[in-house]
Amino acid sequence: MDHVPSLVYPALNLLLYDRRDSSSDSQDHGHAHADREALGNKQPKRLRPPQNGYIYQRIFPDAYALQINGMDTEDAEWTYQAKSIDCFAGIKAQLITESAIAPGAWGRSWLLVGRLAAADQNPEYIAKDCYHALALTSEPNWSADLIGQGRLMGASFFELWRPPGGDQCATTDGCMVTDNPDHFHLYICIFDLGASLKRLDKLYHHLLTLGLYRHRATWAHSRSLDLKTTLTQYGQEVQKICHQVNQQVHQENLSLKQLTHLLRHGLILLSQYGAALHELKSHIHTLEGDLQSYQDRCRLVAKLNHSHNPSHHQPENSQYLERFKNFAIRRYLRPMERDYHQLSPGLRRLEDALRVMTGLLQIEQSRQQQALEQMVVAATVGLGTTTVVGTVLAPPLLLPRSGGLPGVIALPLLILVSASAGLIVARLLWHQLPPGKS
Repeated sequence: MDHVPSLVYPALNLLLYDRRDSSSDSQDHGHAHADREALGNKQPKRLRPPQNGYIYQRIFPDAYALQINGMDTEDAEWTYQAKSIDCFAGIKAQLITESAIAPGAWGRSWLLVGRLAAADQNPEYIAKDCYHALALTSEPNWSADLIGQGRLMGASFFELWRPPGGDQCATTDGCMVTDNPDHFHLYICIFDLGASLKRLDKLYHHLLTLGLYRHRATWAHSRSLDLKTTLTQYGQEVQKICHQVNQQVHQENLSLKQLTHLLRHGLILLSQYGAALHELKSHIHTLEGDLQSYQDRCRLVAKLNHSHNPSHHQPENSQYLERFKNFAIRRYLRPMERDYHQLSPGLRRLEDALRVMTGLLQIEQSRQQQALEQMVVAATVGLGTTTVVGTVLAPPLLLPRSGGLPGVIALPLLILVSASAGLIVARLLWHQLPPGKS
């Protein structure tokens, strides 16, 4: 079938998603936040001439969803003249320049729309031509990147996705792995010949919102992979600590210095491990919530499809949109839950090791305290004995009238005898005290 690579009213949109967070004290962050807030919520703003298009932002409690719309600059009045799809390359470059206002940290999607220019055009062939004209990847593969197609608000709808990390969601329930040189996400909506574009704004609205749930879910999974690596490293540190604690338990003489150092390291690791594990759990909850919101939005779109085509006895299903949800549950949510259950026991092992270390420190401190008390008691008794012996022996040794020895001999002898008596008594008492000794 002959088909012309041209469309009426060709337009390209770049959808950008970022976290909305005003809590940072960074000056640069504060300026960026103020700039995003200045764009307003649901307030379209025209692009600066000679560009033809507009910027439209939706502000959510925790996110920004920004749409940058671009059209052929030669088609400012939206004439009925068909335009070559080659115009999308120039619009794409324009949108990339305009996107400097938003980094798209959570992700970005492309949304291409147009209306058939001739009765003999095949929407799928045109969509393929547009896919290649955009050149979002250096290695295009339509069949591998296409994850869903159907009818959406009067248009032939195609969704293509090459996710980061090599995971590829195919049109069936299975998934394949690609080399993934470039990742992207693209919606293509080709309206029928002569179709009204009055519902285009609603189409933009719903796809902009769907993209938020999709990209936040993908970002949560990407972040979970970093956390998994970190938690695995923490788990290895926990094993080392547990091994060192086990060695300390079987030593006769514990080292307070080593135990204190090990306990300090363990407490720091406990804080880091707990924070990372808590963040992983929060991403699981975020992913669950976003996938539920994604499904709810898909079903709302399906109902709108039915209202647009009331002649249909059954509302059009949203399975072609929900494939991402099914893919994300299988490849994102379930692995994240498994990672959490596999990595969380390490925290409990660390807590147990810290309790053992605390107990060992208390035992060692108690032992040393008891030994010190015994030493004080023995020294006190020994000193008392020395004093008593000295008091008893001093008169006969030192007083001349008692026939004592000369002073030069008597005084050193008195000191020697008294000290020896004190030491003997202290030593005997030390061995008689209860065994809390070293």
